[in-house]
Amino acid sequence: MSSVFLVSPTEHNEDLLSLLGGLSSSVPETRGCDILVYLDGGRTVGVQRKAVPRDFALSVDDGRLSKELPLLRETVTFPFVFLEGRFRYSSKTGKLIVPGTDLTFRFTRAQVEGLILRIKYIHGVDVVRTEDPTDTVWWVRRLVSYLGKDVHSPFLERNPLRSEWGVPSDEERLIYAYQGLPMVGKGLAKKLAERYPKPIRL
Repeated sequence: MSSVFLVSPTEHNEDLLSLLGGLSSSVPETRGCDILVYLDGGRTVGVQRKAVPRDFALSVDDGRLSKELPLLRETVTFPFVFLEGRFRYSSKTGKLIVPGTDLTFRFTRAQVEGLILRIKYIHGVDVVRTEDPTDTVWWVRRLVSYLGKDVHSPFLERNPLRSEWGVPSDEERLIYAYQGLPMVGKGLAKKLAERYPKPIRL
């Protein structure tokens, strides 16, 4: 089954809806998000999208974000907050501003970053920063593609032991074993193998 994209009607960006190829629906709002994607197996990806800086700052001040986060975390398999746009700060006051206007918000950079850390580590909702609606769509599709897979390539795992001569020698096996230690590369592993040819002596 292909993924189903639902976009809240409160999202007034028609480009977002058309680029995602989704359906306008109020269902995402019941899950605390603006974009809700159904994956195979009943799993869901939920995105609460905040335009930066205005929507983000106002949603903090009026309490919307504090209500959306628990709902998002509890009702969606993979919850995210997207911060769309860039944070800019006054060189004089250090406060959050909207460039080209007189609009200023009460938050400093430290406070904004503190709020983002709170979203991630206290509320348990991941944060993705995007440049614009097109970038937001790219990230939604990337997450859906990745999270929709049952198996992922273990590219962070160690490469298997190989030898130029076919069967690894005892020395090659020992060097490979030492490379499994934290902060030990191949050069240091070779030195350890020379100094301690029998690991039991460590």
